Amino acid sequence: MRKPVLTISAAGTASLLGVWTVPVTAQVYDWTGPYVGVSLGAMQANGDVALEYPDGVSAPDTLYFDADNVPHFSTAPLAVGAIAFPSIAQLLSGKGGGTVNVGYDQQVGTLVYGAEIDAAFFTGGQSSWSTGTVFDAVNNRTHSLSVTSRIDQFYSFRPRMGVAIDRLMLFGTAGLSLGRVDLESAASFSYTDLGYAGGTGNADWSGRMSNWQLGFIAGVGAEYALTDNVSLKVEGLYYNLGTAKVTAQGSGTYNSTPLTVAPYEASIDLSGAIVKGGINFRF
Repeated sequence: MRKPVLTISAAGTASLLGVWTVPVTAQVYDWTGPYVGVSLGAMQANGDVALEYPDGVSAPDTLYFDADNVPHFSTAPLAVGAIAFPSIAQLLSGKGGGTVNVGYDQQVGTLVYGAEIDAAFFTGGQSSWSTGTVFDAVNNRTHSLSVTSRIDQFYSFRPRMGVAIDRLMLFGTAGLSLGRVDLESAASFSYTDLGYAGGTGNADWSGRMSNWQLGFIAGVGAEYALTDNVSLKVEGLYYNLGTAKVTAQGSGTYNSTPLTVAPYEASIDLSGAIVKGGINFRF
């Protein structure tokens, strides 16, 4: 009687083991669908501002620049070299900000493609540079020069394409960028003739531009799905908004006589890098 019982028990055990060892197909994450997100990051811009002083022509009651960036009062030619205005300003331009974004992804096999629109708002105010007041005690001349620049709003539309490794996606992205740019420059120069004839001259310059600049943006990133509806991402982007230029117009006097003052220009290459990390909510 025991033998049939043992045979049935062995068969039942084998059947159960067979059920337990049937391979279960793992569910692969699907990146298809819309999403919205937020991120925090930092912008590092090219901080070099080129300062150009047109080589003017000496004329009565005119303040002009020579080929060495030195300002001259034509009514009182400077017999000795004065300290030249600098030709490059170097701004400290790093700043932080927050971004909101919306996008859509489509997955076909391991290929993921889609597009994203984002809006970034940067804090920290303007990036500034100044010579301070430079005093030439020998010739009794002073001058100062300052530059400020700011990108406080930044938008982009970027198609992106990547490869999915289950819940990890690596992608590249490129598209259009739009930023609101402010650029301002101001300068001053004064001169006192300590010779027998005496004489005092003063001049001030100022210029400002505020404009929307269109350019391009490109970069790479990675995104990981923590759950079916929440993913984390990091991105590194290069942007270029072209060049912004401002002309600083001047006015001045020499011994109370109004002068015609030659302008100068300040221009900045609006390019740099953005690094950010954030979270997306997927639907």
